[in-house]
Parts: sequence; C-alpha cells; structure tokens
Amino acid sequence: MTQSPSAAPSRSSGRTQRRAKNVAPQPYDFLRPTKLSREHTRALEVAYETFARQWATLLTSTLRVVATIHLASIQQHTYDEYISSLQTPTILVKTTLDPLPGTALFEHSLSVAMACVDHMLGGAGGEQPQRQLTEIEHVLIRGMHERAMSELRYAFESIVTLEPRLGSIEYNPQFAQAAAPSDAVVVAY
Repeated sequence: MTQSPSAAPSRSSGRTQRRAKNVAPQPYDFLRPTKLSREHTRALEVAYETFARQWATLLTSTLRVVATIHLASIQQHTYDEYISSLQTPTILVKTTLDPLPGTALFEHSLSVAMACVDHMLGGAGGEQPQRQLTEIEHVLIRGMHERAMSELRYAFESIVTLEPRLGSIEYNPQFAQAAAPSDAVVVAY
C-alpha cells in the first residue's frame, strides 16, 4: 500500500503540531523584565537547601529541640511587593554579603524569635508575647544569627565566597530600606 506524498505526514510537521499543542503564549511582565534563568534558580535552590539543613542543625543544637527548615520556593519580586507581604512586627536582620552589592534581609516572625529565646534560656517554648526584644533577648537573637552567617558562607561557597556581616535588626518592614521600591529582589521562602 502506497501513500501519495501529500497524504503522508512529515516528521517536521508532526513536531510543529506537538509543540503548538504544548506551548501556550506566556505573558511578558514589563514591570519585571529580568528573570532568573533555570540554571541560576537551581544553583540558588541547592545553596538555600544546604543553608536550611545547616541552620536547622544549628538551631537543634542551640535550642535543644528538634528544628526543621525547608526551602519552599525561590521567587523574584520587587522590593516593595516583598516588604508589603510581611507582617508587622517581624524580625528583619539586615546583612551585607561582601563582595556582593546591596543588603540581604533575614526575616522571621517575632513569635519564632521569642520561642528561640525561651528555649535558649531553658524554657519550653509555647505562647509568646508580641513585643520588641529586650536588650538580653536582642543579644541572644543576634548571636544566633551570627552563627547562622557561617552556615550561609558554607552553603554559598560553591557559587561565591561570601563574607556576611550582620547589621541592624528592624521590627517594622517599612523602616528596613534595603533597596529601592522598584528594584528586583530574590526571595527564598
């Protein structure tokens, strides 16, 4: 049985049809023209997953309770979008990551910080007050973050050699001012 040339399906037209079925047009966001490539996202995922494991080990030994930290996602936002998504009050630790330009922010809830302080002082955790840290609590939280900086350095050493240095701790995200509102930032949850 023979087919006429016009009735025979060609390989290239079959591929084109499959591509056309599987690929829909993607909208382009002119407000965020720069996107992370898959390779860059994957490299950051590996580094942040390593940091999460290392920090969880550090917290477990420091707090004397089992702690787990997981990377949920890496996303790109504008700085204003990120700051607007945060609760008030919160703990924002400003950090410089030499030789990289700019400021990094480590954010966690105030209740997590208070529970960490409670465990460090021999407590059981539980319900925590919603207030700013006292001077002693501030020193304890800062010390915990300073130890976490060596874990961050270790996690990113395959990408870049970092020298992280802690800055101030802010409670209100609107006062952090780590970037311009329209600047693109990478957020790891």
